[in-house]
Amino acid sequence: MVGETDWAAIGGEFSRRELTALTTTLESNGALREVVDHALAKAGNSSAEFEQAWTAAGRQPGATLVLAAYLYARCQAAWERTGNYEGIRATIESARTGWDLCDRPLGWEDQATDLFLKHAASLPDCMNAEGAINCSCPVALEVHAAAVSEANAEVLRAIRGLDQPGAESFVKFLSEIVEKHFVTYDAIAAVAHGVLGWILEGPAAVDELEACMTRLEKAESSPLLADDVYASELRAHRYALQSLTEHTPGPGVPELTISEARLVYCYPFATPARISWEDLAKAHALAGARDQLDEKLHLSDIWNSDIYQGRVLTLPPINVRTTAGIDLRHTVELRLSKFGNHYIRIEYGNDGDELGLHEIYQGLRRASHSMGDEQVAWLDGGGTESWQRLHEFADEVHKDLAEQVDSVDPGEWHADFGNDFNVVLEIRKAQIGGADGHVREATGQDIVDTAGQLLLNPVTGYATALEEWTRRPMPETVRNLIGDAGYDTDLVARTDNTTLVVLPGSPSWVYLGQEEKVEFVASLPPLLKRWRRELRATKDALAASLTPGRMEETRRGQVEADRLKLAGHVADVRYCLDQLHSNALCRPAVHRRLVDRLYEAAGLLRYEDELEAEIREVEALYELVAAHVSVVEDQKARAEEVATSKYQRSIQVILGLLAALSLVGLFDAINQFVKAPVAERVSVGWASVELGFVLLAAVAIAVAFALLGRPGGRHGGDS
Repeated sequence: MVGETDWAAIGGEFSRRELTALTTTLESNGALREVVDHALAKAGNSSAEFEQAWTAAGRQPGATLVLAAYLYARCQAAWERTGNYEGIRATIESARTGWDLCDRPLGWEDQATDLFLKHAASLPDCMNAEGAINCSCPVALEVHAAAVSEANAEVLRAIRGLDQPGAESFVKFLSEIVEKHFVTYDAIAAVAHGVLGWILEGPAAVDELEACMTRLEKAESSPLLADDVYASELRAHRYALQSLTEHTPGPGVPELTISEARLVYCYPFATPARISWEDLAKAHALAGARDQLDEKLHLSDIWNSDIYQGRVLTLPPINVRTTAGIDLRHTVELRLSKFGNHYIRIEYGNDGDELGLHEIYQGLRRASHSMGDEQVAWLDGGGTESWQRLHEFADEVHKDLAEQVDSVDPGEWHADFGNDFNVVLEIRKAQIGGADGHVREATGQDIVDTAGQLLLNPVTGYATALEEWTRRPMPETVRNLIGDAGYDTDLVARTDNTTLVVLPGSPSWVYLGQEEKVEFVASLPPLLKRWRRELRATKDALAASLTPGRMEETRRGQVEADRLKLAGHVADVRYCLDQLHSNALCRPAVHRRLVDRLYEAAGLLRYEDELEAEIREVEALYELVAAHVSVVEDQKARAEEVATSKYQRSIQVILGLLAALSLVGLFDAINQFVKAPVAERVSVGWASVELGFVLLAAVAIAVAFALLGRPGGRHGGDS
């Protein structure tokens, strides 16, 4: 099979991560291909299946090489398109274990396949390197990229020792794949080292960054990588380095240092309407830890407690260990609201340690699903469980809360921590340093001018390079929401999933008041979504009743009852919306206006528009159902009128016949009575009895017909 396989075509396609030629080569060995596909799909231990596949392939010359190439290519393709790291790792490990256990081919093919699998074994470190980029951690990136580089350098040396007549095309194919890995990750390791130097030394590291850019550009344009997707990845690193050098403090670029800041991670959720907010506080064992304190939610007196009040469950603190091995202590609270906007609140304070924009960037990314793997664990005896990301920890808390409080259907609880999270960054004290060495307190505008590209853009998905925030566009207009609620040095700005609060000349209690407003708005999206979901469920049920089979079962009384129920639900939703926008929610008006600006900046008016559209659709459907039911019932009524008319005519005919027969019998009896001799005449009494029986029989027949022969039969008529 080695001689028959077009390795040049496979290599050319693979540089673009296409698999057509390779899949076609395995077309007659579909069972081998399915082992790889199934292993990636199930993400478990498939070593037994791989052992059988390797043994079967070993009986066909060159088949183990093709299977190894397909394994590697499918893992690479899966990595390009998904974040299924665990499935890819499990597949590679299972393939290696199966190879070690199988009946391996003899001689050169055994050695070549083994080298291919050693190269494939470096993919987990490649994925770890990508995770380090998503964490914006140059320390971890350098470690993992260097590991990939070293492993592939060793494989490359071994490949050059292969010598098999007729297999030159395969050796070239494998050599190019391994060398591309080596060149790419050796350059990325250098990038990581340069960025770390920039973070620690600033302007002194610019020369190293420029040397890295030259190296990247040379690698991108080399014949080895020119047509490979790795060239595009190196290009992303080069662009980020170029932007980073332009943001290096120096003439024209002031240096921002943050000496006091807080990062608050809000993960909001809403419960089904049947769950009382007070019952939520009964859950005391969440994510393996018991709460330390259960108390009333203490709010400033601007809030109307008849509308907005709640409770706080304080959980043990957690530690986040970064990929660089740095420990960060976070406090954890579960905030429960009478209004229904609940959220898990996780807070980090820098405790006097100076923060640069690198640390702020990491902190902002930490909330998202696309953050790389870190280690999140309880502190102070909270429990032994651990997680890789903050949102996974929040998911566990939410899941346990639902299971402990809701005995009906915990699965009905809704939380979308991937989209609804909000990171609140409070910069309480910062300094700005000019080129002349003069340092002063930074205002909100200073922070916008220096770090607006980072702080005024939302957290995005997967990162492509370290510190790529420097490549983000500066918003054309910065809407400072503080308005008349603050001072000229203040700044409050909102993006899709972040909120920046800068109040440099204000005491702590002012921050707490603004914090309440920001977090109140940040916790609302799941509640608005829940109201819409409930209306959509009503609409779907109505739409189902419009099907021909269901329409016959729908009755006007039921439609009216459902409509009244909907009207009540819509009234409740609109009442809650009125409370949200009421001046009574928070006073004085200056605070109310700030809440309104935050609400609009968060895009919540769009949620309201969608809610109103859902209400209109449901009401229109009810009108349609009512019209259909009316038509159906009118048709039934007309059909019954026709049937009743036919029935009445039939009765009249039958009664007429009975009456005629009765009269005939009567006249016949009279005639016989008159004409018969006196001695043979029946007595008047017996004649009367006989006539009575005839009349009673006629009446009985008529009544039975009326009861049994009416439309619908014995059990007919309206129900």
